[in-house]
Parts: sequence; C-alpha cells; structure tokens
Amino acid sequence: MIEYATRMLSAAEEYSIDGSKHGQVALQSSLLRRSLATSLWGAGDGVLNQLRGIGHKTTAKLRFHGILSFADVLTTSSEIMERAAGRDPPFGNEVRIAP
Repeated sequence: MIEYATRMLSAAEEYSIDGSKHGQVALQSSLLRRSLATSLWGAGDGVLNQLRGIGHKTTAKLRFHGILSFADVLTTSSEIMERAAGRDPPFGNEVRIAP
C-alpha cells in the first residue's frame, strides 16, 4: 500500500509542478512522500528514528520516558537515555554525538 501511495504522490507532485500557481500541492506531496519513505508521520513522531542506532522500538521507549526531540536528546544525560532505552553504555554518548 505504501508503494502505491508513494507512486501516487510522485504523480501528484509532478502534475502540480506545472499546474499549481503557488506550488503548495507539489510541496505537500513531496513532504508526505518523504514522510512515507522515512516512516515519519508528524513533527514529533519518529523524529528520533533519524539518529543512527535508534529504531522504532527504541524510539517508543524514549518517547515513553519523555525524550521526544533532538533537543531532549541534547539536554538529557547519557545515563538517563540508556536507562530509558534499556541499552548499555556508551549508547547515550553515541546518540548525543550522532551525525
């Protein structure tokens, strides 16, 4: 289903580039297509999945403990992140310096 949605959004994006006066349809299609490709549904959902070493399960654990954003990662100690994620050191430090 995601494959078809991505193809339909690509078509809408291509069509709207020529047909849209302000480009809003193309922009929204592009953003939604990128969200589908990266499994990011909203501003706060899955944003941590973009960090190396953090998958969906770890993201869910961190979110449960109130670590929701990049800012939270930077302001939370490595030890607290490791406990929240159920991971061993140096997980917290690695996440904080991840590119």
